[in-house]
Amino acid sequence: MKYEDWVRYDKGDNKMGLDVYLANGKTYNTEWECDDYETIEINSTLYPEHLFKIGYFRSSYNSGGINRVANRYSLLDLYDIFDPHSYTFIPDWADAMKKCEAAIKQWDAYAMSDIGQTEWYTQALAIVKETIAWVLAQDNTEEYFLVWSS
Repeated sequence: MKYEDWVRYDKGDNKMGLDVYLANGKTYNTEWECDDYETIEINSTLYPEHLFKIGYFRSSYNSGGINRVANRYSLLDLYDIFDPHSYTFIPDWADAMKKCEAAIKQWDAYAMSDIGQTEWYTQALAIVKETIAWVLAQDNTEEYFLVWSS
């Protein structure tokens, strides 16, 4: 399945799960593959026991994954925040921060509504924001990329 079809499938049919990893590497080829990289996974300073980590966004293959809930209630999701164009890519980190902040506001309003769910999702997005801030604080932000898996 091509990447574009996979994204459309996941957003539309809600049948696929998603894990996103932050990685650091210096050598890319034209396919956005990196020959030498390491993944980053640090406990959140805000929610250290959460399944999301600085550098690791966990979703699942069930109806409770963050993107599936977002799709169900027309909320911003990880696709909206990072705008992936391939399985491995360097996001526009500053733009992702703005979009993440908008997503947090939207999810906060949802959580306070009559149909709102537990605060797990807003905590997850706070950790996504924490990850983006962590990358932006690095001297070599151009060496950090996301690995989008399913």
